[in-house]
Amino acid sequence: MNRAILRTAPVALLLLPALVRAQQDTARWLRNAAISPDGRTIAFCYQGDIWRVPAEGGDAVPLTTNEAFDHSPV
Repeated sequence: MNRAILRTAPVALLLLPALVRAQQDTARWLRNAAISPDGRTIAFCYQGDIWRVPAEGGDAVPLTTNEAFDHSPV
């Protein structure tokens, strides 16, 4: 049993960077996402501000930039 672990350990160490990189690609920081009625834009909360991004992807643009904690876009 110990030999099986020793054989698989190097493989696991080789896969570890790929697993970490895959986790970094997920956007877990998005909160309260809402899609527009026409389906072209997605609004979401990030760090107390509301942002929008095209549904096809692209750069996010801030809609609010103030000291208040904005949330729950509709």
